[in-house]
Amino acid sequence: LWSSPTAGAANFDPGPDALEPFYTFTQADINNKSVTLTLKAFAILNEGCMGTWVTDQVTIELLAPIVEAGDNVSLCANEPLQLAGSVTGGTTTGTWSGGLGTFNPDRDALDAIYTPHSDETGTTVVLTLTSTGADPCPNVSDVMSITIYNELMPGTAGNDQTICTGESPQNLIASAPSSGGSGTLSYQWQVFDGSAWISAGAGATSLVFNPGILTTSSIYRLRQTDTWCNPEQHGFTNPVIITVSPLGQVNQPDNQIVCHLSHTQPVIFSTLNPGGITTYQWSNSNTTIGLAASGTGEIPAFQTTNPGPAPVTATITVTPVYTFSDKSCPGNPKTFTITVNPAGQVNQPLDIT
Repeated sequence: LWSSPTAGAANFDPGPDALEPFYTFTQADINNKSVTLTLKAFAILNEGCMGTWVTDQVTIELLAPIVEAGDNVSLCANEPLQLAGSVTGGTTTGTWSGGLGTFNPDRDALDAIYTPHSDETGTTVVLTLTSTGADPCPNVSDVMSITIYNELMPGTAGNDQTICTGESPQNLIASAPSSGGSGTLSYQWQVFDGSAWISAGAGATSLVFNPGILTTSSIYRLRQTDTWCNPEQHGFTNPVIITVSPLGQVNQPDNQIVCHLSHTQPVIFSTLNPGGITTYQWSNSNTTIGLAASGTGEIPAFQTTNPGPAPVTATITVTPVYTFSDKSCPGNPKTFTITVNPAGQVNQPLDIT
């Protein structure tokens, strides 16, 4: 009858009462690297009597190596991997093979750090861990695979825009990464503050973003992050420039007072706005003075009329419009007056005789 200090009858096939059974080693046997099995037997004497029990033992040394390369894993591009190989049994040493990358400190370290080669990006790498020094038993190997994702290729964030100060731009709509990465992504819109890119706000975390009302030109981009990677990997869309144009501005024109059938001074409009193009649209409240009801640009000198007996005043309203990159921004209007005095008149004096 066979017995083991670490196993029961089920580990003997076909059973512990067979003289030549197959024995299945337990984890304890493997950890101890040996096991001592005991065989108890007795003889059947004449007339069916049972003889004395005798025992014998056999010690089995477990010299065959047990090799575990580790689980299959996935990595992001340029991400190193801490290997976790294991060699037990008759030896505890092994060496890694396969791969184009580097092993730190070397291939003989079971827990080496494997840094993939750039050519392995977008491929599956198979590493083999083989035991060494297993004599007289043969060495044993185990394999693991490393799937390396392509580098994250960020999407795009649309075209530049030009708006008037105090307006909101159209939504910035970015596309998701076109390829690469693990697919586990987070988003954060950023704005350039003149020296560095900073967060555009706690809520700016989707593919669609509106900066709200702007009064100064700003540059935005979307940071797309693969959060599955360790360390996280970032990609950035193209920057989107939001140019904020000023509203049109016109300097205050002077009022004029002229006489009937005389000429006005030309009205030359001017602005403090730099760059762009400022145009001027004007309207006239009283066309009897000799000026049209509306027009654009400067008002050239014109001959006034006032045949009546009292001064006539026209109010001119000018609206400045600033245009840059096909975006026109009208500003606050200014008004001025042109007063036309009548010609001098005297009643006929009576003759004196």
